[in-house]
Amino acid sequence: MNTATSLSNLPAYYDRGGEQCLLQPFQTRDFEFYGFFLLAEQEKLQTLCDRYLNEPSGGTVDYAPLLPVVLVPFVQYPYLSSIPNQNEGFLSYKEVIFFVPVINRKDARSSEADPLKSKKGILSKIEKFLGNVEDGTEGFVDDIEDLLEDFALFIPFIFVDTSMAMISGKEIYGYPKQWGWIELPADPELSQPFSLEAVAWQTFGVNSQAVRQHITQIMNQTQTNDRLKAANPADLEADRESVKARLLQRVSQYIDSQSTVTLTDWGRLIDILLVIITHVLKKPIDNVFLKEFRDTVDGTKACYQAVLKAAYDEIKVSEFEYLHDHFVVDIPEVESMPLKAQLGLRPISDDQPNRFISLLAFHMVFDFHLTNGTILWQAGAT
Repeated sequence: MNTATSLSNLPAYYDRGGEQCLLQPFQTRDFEFYGFFLLAEQEKLQTLCDRYLNEPSGGTVDYAPLLPVVLVPFVQYPYLSSIPNQNEGFLSYKEVIFFVPVINRKDARSSEADPLKSKKGILSKIEKFLGNVEDGTEGFVDDIEDLLEDFALFIPFIFVDTSMAMISGKEIYGYPKQWGWIELPADPELSQPFSLEAVAWQTFGVNSQAVRQHITQIMNQTQTNDRLKAANPADLEADRESVKARLLQRVSQYIDSQSTVTLTDWGRLIDILLVIITHVLKKPIDNVFLKEFRDTVDGTKACYQAVLKAAYDEIKVSEFEYLHDHFVVDIPEVESMPLKAQLGLRPISDDQPNRFISLLAFHMVFDFHLTNGTILWQAGAT
């Protein structure tokens, strides 16, 4: 698709009074982010990538999960504004996101003489490492960093508590934003829960009414306010080994014979997650979406469909800290909101199928710009 040519042929957008779809790009200030990594099933995450990215595009893109994890942030926007219309004012709101870290495997390096240096080759090495092959990360840290040049965050679920942010995100970029009631702890010890509620059907049925109910809750089980602040948020490399040791010490207290995940599993994932965190904030971070709208005549069809990406750019981190308290995540069974099933989240134990451990939690404050989008594929475009 020739994007420049198609843009020149597009009609003007007619603003109206009370417009809730704001004009991008956007800028933020003092964006507060509490992130929790949960263990998931690689196959389920691949199914999501195929359904919402790869299959619609007919293979134009080929996204795969980087790791069997889902990142769940509870975030606060004290300030977000349209850059072109910043004199009109700003929004303050909260959001809950379910991020799947992904890599687009379409890549010229796949045909190199050394296939292990291709994206698929590096992903295979990561998979073997996580499969308890007795190798350390040292041998392929450089490869992982190369892979992160094509790193993106895919968002299958996202909730927001402000109509302007919901409409702008969905209409412009394709964020699958839903309305939610969102609460973050007000105290520094994080003793109150992180809470998300939304309107949903507990079970489907002709007499079933959609009502407001709990979707996700994250609780601090230890409440010690144990944190490791990065002296220099721009360079987290020095903290990596001490962070891993403390995280494993904490997790080991909650691993027993009933656990579905071993301490070795946690350790290997934490190894790679810390490599990713220390490097991914040094460059723009792409979000990738399926943007689509139902057709008016036939609601089973899409009148518009495209895979696109947009970047968190000009990232300026002012504060970063690892959270060493023990956080557990409850996601109840809600038939119309199948977060656990579609993400393949792995519970603490078979006895607690709806409770999950955060293997790594962190808090950061930063500014960023959300850029204009780039169309990777569009239905009907030539």
